[in-house]
This record gives sequence, structure tokens and C-alpha cells, in this order.
Amino acid sequence: KRKDIKILVPGGLINYDEQSIYGDLTVTSLKSFYLNKFFLSFVGIDEDKGITTYYPEISKIKSAMIKNSRINIAVSDSSKFGVVSFSYVCGLNSIQKIITEKKPKESFIRVAHLNNITIDVVNSEGRVEHF
Repeated sequence: KRKDIKILVPGGLINYDEQSIYGDLTVTSLKSFYLNKFFLSFVGIDEDKGITTYYPEISKIKSAMIKNSRINIAVSDSSKFGVVSFSYVCGLNSIQKIITEKKPKESFIRVAHLNNITIDVVNSEGRVEHF
């Protein structure tokens, strides 16, 4: 009930199960905003296929936000590495940082560095290692 916080809700359809808003109206609304940082969740991240998710409607929204953000930060647990899901979101070249809890394979780290991506691994005590 705080009145000092404003919440902007884009237009679109409501998915009650996912507690999200989606659709062409959502994408159109979001294209008019620019972000300093976008924190991206996803279903899979792969060296070759990039970032993917389950639903094309959601990938369109994520892609629009990525295009209008200065810094894109992918946040995920390590189980998502090497996973390719149904719908393409973006290539690794669209991401500047990845935050996860376990160091990825060396081959993934090499590809990330080729794409100028830094990887932050945060352990259970909150300590961060940079790769």
C-alpha cells in the first residue's frame, strides 16, 4: 500500500498461471521504453543456439526488452547451461553478463569471452568469482 512506488503495467493478455502479461500489445508497449539494465531469466543457454525459452510469445517480449536495454544480464542456475528450448530469444552477443551459482564448462567460458560476456559465479555464502 505504498503510494511512493509507481508500477507501470503494459497492455496485453494475462496468463494467470504464469502471472505474466503477453501478446502483441505487450511487445508494442515495451518497445517505447529504454532500460539501463535488463535482468533476463530463461529456460536454456547454449554456446551455439544462444538463449531460449518455452513460449514464442514470451521470447518476443524478452527480445524487445533486450533490444531496448543498454546492459543485458542473464540470471540462471547452472542447470540451464547446455539446454536448448523451443523458442529463440537472442544470441549470446546480446548479453553482457551472466550470473549463476556454478562455474560453466571451459568451452562455454571461452565462447562467452569471445562475445565480451563476463560471468559472475555467486556461491552459497554470497562470494563472487568472475570469469
